Amino acid sequence: MSKQPATEGELRACLAQVAAAIDALLAAKTPADVDVDSCPAEVQPVIVATNRLIAFVREIQDFISPLAKGDLSSPVLSRGNYLASPFKELHSRLSELTRQAAQIAQGDYSQRVDFMGEFSAAFNSMVELLAAREEELRAASLVDDLTGVSNRRGFFALGEQALRDAERSGTALTVVYGDLDGMKAINDHLGHEHGDHALRDVAELLRATVRDADIVARLGGDEFVVLGRSTPAEATELCRRLHANLDAFNAGEDRPYKLKLSLGTASFEPRRFRTLEELVGEADQQMYEDKRSDPTRWSETD
Repeated sequence: MSKQPATEGELRACLAQVAAAIDALLAAKTPADVDVDSCPAEVQPVIVATNRLIAFVREIQDFISPLAKGDLSSPVLSRGNYLASPFKELHSRLSELTRQAAQIAQGDYSQRVDFMGEFSAAFNSMVELLAAREEELRAASLVDDLTGVSNRRGFFALGEQALRDAERSGTALTVVYGDLDGMKAINDHLGHEHGDHALRDVAELLRATVRDADIVARLGGDEFVVLGRSTPAEATELCRRLHANLDAFNAGEDRPYKLKLSLGTASFEPRRFRTLEELVGEADQQMYEDKRSDPTRWSETD
């Protein structure tokens, strides 16, 4: 016996369940599945499709709920759930963005984003500003605030590289160590403001006397150092020029103090000096010898 066709009432009741389920989906609710067995065979394909839609939406809700809170450990979506494709793509992009942010936190400012429209431009601009700011901070940490020349940290950072380059190339490298004589007297009798002026004057004279490629630094207090690619003879000539410039400064500038530097030099010899610290120490020792020597040592008439 053939199955009797569904009555109008049965069809209406079944389609009412489908309509209620769709209304719930449109209201961002998750309805229960429509009971397939309670519906006539004529509409069961519609019920199956409706239940599949409900399952896909339920799966999407379970996926995006943690994603909306920043949790990227979302459940795996069904391969056939094409409605979820944009959310899967978003999850992939956010995962990549998280990886890039972690790289930036470690100092890798080469990271760029090109897949999120206006956000990409804002993100890339932020990374560039962070890189510039870090470079500013790094540079500031290597510069003496008072004189504008390198500080001790900056000197050794730049100097160690120069020493390695000299070792590889066999280039001459010399340290000139200078101590501002009478600094305590300037501070005690004229005040620390004049002492600061004196230190700035020395730094400016050093920069004006040496080559642009030479490293000028204030190691602390009244002690200065110059590191350059020069032979011992060239370093001696540099000391003479510096003293000539000091004499010219003292003769021409209206200062309540006179500048005088005690100088010492040391040239890099791989067999004798293994570190920049040792080279600076030797120049420092020679500087103290200079303090006890003839004050005309660096004059042009030597």
